[in-house]
Amino acid sequence: MVRIDSKKIFGWSGPAAGAAIFRIIKNIGPLSRTDIVKKTGLSKSTVSVHTKKLLEMGLIKEAEAENKSVGSVGRNRQLLKFAKNNGFIIAIDLGATSLNVGLCNLDAEIIDLRSKAVLVNNGPKKIMKEINNFIEDLLKVNKLADKKIFGIGMGVPGPVEFSKGLPVSPPIMPGWHLYPLKKILQEKYSCPAFIDNDVNVMAVGEKHAGLAQDVSNFIFIKIGTGIGAGIICEDELYRGSKGCAGDIGHIAIDGEKELCPCGNRGCLEIVAAGPAIAKKAKKSCPK
Repeated sequence: MVRIDSKKIFGWSGPAAGAAIFRIIKNIGPLSRTDIVKKTGLSKSTVSVHTKKLLEMGLIKEAEAENKSVGSVGRNRQLLKFAKNNGFIIAIDLGATSLNVGLCNLDAEIIDLRSKAVLVNNGPKKIMKEINNFIEDLLKVNKLADKKIFGIGMGVPGPVEFSKGLPVSPPIMPGWHLYPLKKILQEKYSCPAFIDNDVNVMAVGEKHAGLAQDVSNFIFIKIGTGIGAGIICEDELYRGSKGCAGDIGHIAIDGEKELCPCGNRGCLEIVAAGPAIAKKAKKSCPK
């Protein structure tokens, strides 16, 4: 069930109104323009302008007209629906030891996927070469032109300055500090790019399409090569003042002195992440 707050939408103009209209069509369409006016509180003219733009962008399309009841007067209502297969998105999941690059439709459904083991501490130049090779292969195999790519999303295993798309002092990513990922991807593929911490991306995914769709406040914790958390507060992702709100993997644990790759001792992930658990299991097993 999609909750529409007309008080927030009413009076919006420009991109905000267009985004609101798009979300409504995507989540509860097909809808007529009259339906959209009723659900948003926006004027008929505003709805008309923005639905025209969305049609031109290829984000929505016209569905079969809704038949009016027998004996009713007037034309059938033209319905609008989400055009999820009118374009594609590249999704990049970079972990400490793995790389996944997916080709998705506009509804984030995976169409094709490439994966391989990598070491993020090999540095950005080597990793970006692998990413570009995967993207080019996905486009070639699926016979897609670059203009079909509507956007690129990338998750990385460290803190990110989201507005600029820059990794910021990531503990396990030497050489990545302030590397211009957003700029590089946008310029190469001529589309918007969004870079964020990988667990933030997972938390948003859980809110969008997972078990937390109807939950307004939760913490998503990932335990893998490292440990991190994504925080959803009042239905919005919370990054903190420096984008490090969920970086719990490098909180020091009292009494622990093992050296962490970040340079500190006793970090949570050196004690409780996947490799640490495997190490303890090996020690506990008889030879």
